[in-house]
Amino acid sequence: MIILATLFFATAQAAQAVEATAIRVATPVRVAEIDTGKLKGEPVRLAWSADGIQLYLQTADRKSDGTAVARHYVIASSGGKFSAVDVEPPWAAEYWAWKSAQAAPGSPAFKIAVDSERRMLRSTATPRGSEIAGMGGDPGSGMAIGGSRAGGGAPVTVGEAQMAIVYFMLLNGDVIGEWVNAPIVPGETFSWSPGALGLIAYRNRDGKLVIADGAGRRNTLPGSSHVSLPAWSADGTKLAFLQKTGRKKYDLLVAGVSR
Repeated sequence: MIILATLFFATAQAAQAVEATAIRVATPVRVAEIDTGKLKGEPVRLAWSADGIQLYLQTADRKSDGTAVARHYVIASSGGKFSAVDVEPPWAAEYWAWKSAQAAPGSPAFKIAVDSERRMLRSTATPRGSEIAGMGGDPGSGMAIGGSRAGGGAPVTVGEAQMAIVYFMLLNGDVIGEWVNAPIVPGETFSWSPGALGLIAYRNRDGKLVIADGAGRRNTLPGSSHVSLPAWSADGTKLAFLQKTGRKKYDLLVAGVSR
């Protein structure tokens, strides 16, 4: 199966990209419930094995001193059986590298723009990290992926408000992720498709799952909300993502993709 996946990617760059409006996404099926009270920590990574049989979930258990403990789980994509593992599997790290890159696999011109700005926020409600995107950050991957920055450090308090630095990602005019007073975490809010499709799946500002192509055409998944960690399977036939259902609970959903 790994050989087949390698051949798929080898031929992907030469294939013609698909229009986002031609993509059909089936009704998502719940594979498992993610209870962060039991798993300890917020979800920060979701990845597919090359054969599509397994999913990898990483959580970050944040401590009061600012440090975090990463926990690792492998989930059967059919049936949702959880297995705790000691470290991130090599296939998950390889998947995350292309899934979370700044440019689409095989299409360097289809690229996410990164920028920053200073913004006045009320001090009583100033979010940090990717809380503005409805997720926690990955403490092991908190790096920018390019673009300009306005500086870092603690927010400046002005009266009852704070001057915060907001880092954000832009694609085809859409904001596909924001981080307040914290570095951008690549891959948290989006997933490139395999190169053969030339698409991206991302969480928009309304919390919905959107599929887009390099020309700016978009296809929004009806009924989606509070989406996080979208992840496109290596063969391009499935999309997995988390959908928040409660303060500590998420549904792990998988939807079939066709054209």
